[in-house]
Amino acid sequence: MIVTDVAILFLEEVFGGIALGLVLGAIGYWLLRSLDEYVVEALITLALVTGGYALALRLHFSGPLAMVVAGLLLGNHGRRFAMSETTRIHLDTFWELADELLNIILFQLIGLELLVIQFDSQPVMLGMLAIPLVLFARLLTVGGVVRALAPLRDFEHGIIRILT
Repeated sequence: MIVTDVAILFLEEVFGGIALGLVLGAIGYWLLRSLDEYVVEALITLALVTGGYALALRLHFSGPLAMVVAGLLLGNHGRRFAMSETTRIHLDTFWELADELLNIILFQLIGLELLVIQFDSQPVMLGMLAIPLVLFARLLTVGGVVRALAPLRDFEHGIIRILT
């Protein structure tokens, strides 16, 4: 019984997030298509991300999945059919700046966390053991996918090693 409950919750999270992302992406696309003012369009995309993520969490859907689907919809069809060249340039600049600022904050928080962590030999040794295990698991998964797709697509020599 617990397994089915977990499976149902998982499916609700995943498919709910995807469906919400499609709806929000369509609304965002319609809004972007209805005007040509890059400042307002940047604010629409920002509101879509922040409000959409909060809504997904409130509905117990996957916020990251919802935002990825909405972003794919706006980033592909929205860029092509709903945005002017000026809007595209300004939105790219805005989101690149947001990305850089959030990465700076993230790494500063990681640095602050390092100040309060007490290093002990056991966690360090476990971490050193985990590195080759994770790399080996990545080698298996990347290698499996590349080999499975090899009949359909040409890959550069050494791509598995580079991706691992």
